Amino acid sequence: MLGFIKLNRQSGQRTPLKHLVDRYERKPYGWYLAAVQCLLAKLLASNHVEVRQDSTLLEEGALLRVLRNTRGFDQIILAPQATISPRTLRELKTFYSDFFDQPTAANDAKSMGKALGEGFAARSAEINALTTQAAPYPFHTTLSGANSQLRSLVGKPYTYYIQELMPLIDDLLDVSRLEAGLMPVTLESCDLRGLTEQVAAAHH
Repeated sequence: MLGFIKLNRQSGQRTPLKHLVDRYERKPYGWYLAAVQCLLAKLLASNHVEVRQDSTLLEEGALLRVLRNTRGFDQIILAPQATISPRTLRELKTFYSDFFDQPTAANDAKSMGKALGEGFAARSAEINALTTQAAPYPFHTTLSGANSQLRSLVGKPYTYYIQELMPLIDDLLDVSRLEAGLMPVTLESCDLRGLTEQVAAAHH
């Protein structure tokens, strides 16, 4: 079943759920609908296949509803889940640990992408709460730029985080250091007397 879905993707064809059911209910398979639904549910649970309806990726409760609604099978599109190399997975898990100060148990593309998406949403909300305190604590305004970058990462499909995030990692770690007050500061010498004279001259 997974091979059939992958073959269709490789040849540029979509796999509506109705086509999958029709294929395996007929000869030479002759499976009952319940058997097709059960095997597909196992593929979904093991994150081998993803399901979309009107281009929207379906999750958990919605998946159960569409599997039971046989009249809507022609509107449900199946596709292999996006894959991720072991190296990229390790790098993203390391980034997750560094950025969010906690490990993640994610072990595939979908769970890694979802963990990052949820983490960015939570971190953005935290920084937004800090920036609302800008009046009593003016230094919090320095977080505004950081939060705008985080907000741009919220609400993306899981594939975005595993395919597009790597070039942004260094900048995002700077955001994390800024929030934690760990951004390095370079001290430079200053000619205070000369600066004072320039300011005074500008006001004459």
